[in-house]
Amino acid sequence: MCYPISMKRFYLFFIFTFLGVLTFAQDKLFALEGAQSSVYAKYIDGEVVLDKNSSWRLNPASIVKLFTTAAALDTFGPDYTFETKIYFSGIRKGNKIKGDIYIVGGGDPSLASKYFDKSIEQVALSWVDALKKQGITTITGNIYGDNTLFKDNTLPIHTTYQNIGNYFAAPSDALTIKDNNFSVYFEPSGEEGEIGKIAKISPQEYEVPIEVKAYYTSQVSREDTYLNFVPLSEKMQIRGRLPLTKQKTEVLGAIASPALFTAKFFKAKLMENGIKVKGKALVGSSDNYLPENLLYTHLSAPLKEIVQKTNKRSLNLYADILLRHLGKGSAEEGIDAIKSYLEKMGIDSTDTNLFDGSGLARSNSTTCKTIVSLLEQVQKQPYGQDFIESLSVVGDENDIGNMSNRMKDTLAVGKARVKTGSIEGVRAHAGYVQDRQNKLIAFCVISNNFTLSRAEIDALQEEIILSLASLNKKADKRTNKK
Repeated sequence: MCYPISMKRFYLFFIFTFLGVLTFAQDKLFALEGAQSSVYAKYIDGEVVLDKNSSWRLNPASIVKLFTTAAALDTFGPDYTFETKIYFSGIRKGNKIKGDIYIVGGGDPSLASKYFDKSIEQVALSWVDALKKQGITTITGNIYGDNTLFKDNTLPIHTTYQNIGNYFAAPSDALTIKDNNFSVYFEPSGEEGEIGKIAKISPQEYEVPIEVKAYYTSQVSREDTYLNFVPLSEKMQIRGRLPLTKQKTEVLGAIASPALFTAKFFKAKLMENGIKVKGKALVGSSDNYLPENLLYTHLSAPLKEIVQKTNKRSLNLYADILLRHLGKGSAEEGIDAIKSYLEKMGIDSTDTNLFDGSGLARSNSTTCKTIVSLLEQVQKQPYGQDFIESLSVVGDENDIGNMSNRMKDTLAVGKARVKTGSIEGVRAHAGYVQDRQNKLIAFCVISNNFTLSRAEIDALQEEIILSLASLNKKADKRTNKK
């Protein structure tokens, strides 16, 4: 692909300009036809070293998670935990509960998450054991999943319809479990164009009617599918392409009603382990949860660990749940809370327009200057180190983030901590990097509406990070003067 003014050249322009090699007008080499790009970088409490279009309002994709996680750490503290509680109603007579069981969701995104240690089976069995230790053998009523802590629509309504139903756009339910994901396994096939055949659904307790429109083809080497919640229906639909393979193909989907699924799964495990349940699994709540009726409290991982997983693995569900906590159950009020947090940090929030806490929304916008201001202020806070450690370490194979395998054998390895952002037509990198003198620089670079591949854009934005790591503040003092 050829451009009259290549994107590679405009990025390299910055590198050489701020290393004192080039001196001609930067604007002539910054433009890429049809795309919008912005970059801003400055030393913490020091001079600006890169600044072009830094006040442009662009979509930052998952860089939005920096706002959400920083505000959450500030509001709740790094060691805060979320609670999932199990209550009973009615009366308890001997080993029998004459009433119902309520699983009260506390908005714990880590509950039975694959990113933490305990599986859904282990979590449910720990709840079962808690009831068995109290001598309970019979429950005459229903098992309810209570998700009333969160008030508004739990779906990411400002993302595209194609995303709704996919694992990365799962409902942000107050009673979240197993990342609100389920797996569909397709049978192997050798028939080009044949419609996919479902082998099994896991967990088997999740029951949902699925219409399959996906077909097998030699044009893909891995699944290229998407799931949708069918409007005005309880069905799901799978579209796209499946590989011709001798192995089963796994496709991940979003659980439509996590609270109901949790109640069903818990009921199944109770009965499998000798506790009779005469009622149904339902979604519902009680008007009064009495302390004396509390059977068990499940604690989440500490918030700092949740934030680490949120940013390193860019978990949309975690971020959107944290947003609702910031808004006391409401996503809209959570967005207001983030803006209030920015103002508290001395950052003008008027250039930031958010519609979620994860960055999935196509309507999100902010500026590189706002993001760098956030990075600069957060690292000074008591929770600053927890925040910094939640970002992916460049080139560190022991890191769980998506920068761990990138920029290897460069000066930036181990010196840069980065949050990435990516949705269709958007690529962004933001974080911290140390220069040759180990001076800390906060930076952000965003590109929107480009036609290059993701790999090409990544390579160009990596040049920015590498250029910052290459700076020598003492040696470049004259260059950095305005």
